[in-house]
Amino acid sequence: MDNIAETINREKENIKKIFEIRKSIEPQIAMLAAENITDNDIKNLESILEKQKLELEQNSVVLKADAEFHQLIAEIANDSIITQTLKLINKTITQSRAPKLLSEKRKKASIQSHVKIIDALKARKPDAAYDAMLSHLVEIENKLTN
Repeated sequence: MDNIAETINREKENIKKIFEIRKSIEPQIAMLAAENITDNDIKNLESILEKQKLELEQNSVVLKADAEFHQLIAEIANDSIITQTLKLINKTITQSRAPKLLSEKRKKASIQSHVKIIDALKARKPDAAYDAMLSHLVEIENKLTN
């Protein structure tokens, strides 16, 4: 039984470490994206969001659409170093998007947070985009580690 508890604690610690990295990078990415976003970018983000909603309705795993959403925001930020850094991080953060961690409640919360992020990006308000992304990451981290 101790081994199971140790494994669970180690997994939670790894998730916390992953989210510390994400919280230090992704809000800044969202802030830059708000400065660079085009109407076409907004349509593409909304398309990914619709894909997430459809996957939720069909009880599918939304891993790919979630990763696409965050990667597109990095691309909109228009900084090749940030985009490459997020790609590397995405290889690591698979654990935080593992299907076993994706309850319907977490999927819905993620979609609601993505709507808030899109709204801030649409308004082209960097500070609001920063706050929306940080709030999203904190909320998901809390759901995964508590």
